[in-house]
Amino acid sequence: MAEWDQNWKDKVIARIQNRLKEDQWVDLVYLPSMNAFITDGIWECFNVKEIMIPAYMVVKDLELVGAILSTLLEDMSKSIERGVEYKILEGFELFGKRYLLNERPLYFELEEAEVEISL
Repeated sequence: MAEWDQNWKDKVIARIQNRLKEDQWVDLVYLPSMNAFITDGIWECFNVKEIMIPAYMVVKDLELVGAILSTLLEDMSKSIERGVEYKILEGFELFGKRYLLNERPLYFELEEAEVEISL
């Protein structure tokens, strides 16, 4: 993981582990300097950039963020099993809400999609 903050390992708030492959796990790390959380382990397990999540999303609903990450990680794991390269989705829907993954130089940034209202 990039050195975003010193002592970042002290800021791990959660771990998602593959029940079938215990050597596959991803930590969720708090980065106070960026007011965000970032995954640590996606690159190592899947050769895909880590995912940054704004702090407000985690504070608002940690279980939802866990479900989002679990869904993405499951898709990555299935790609490996099929022997194909995983292509991260730019946008996806979960529990009736749309999310975007915007690619940045070092990571993907998760954000809630704007809701379009037509009159």
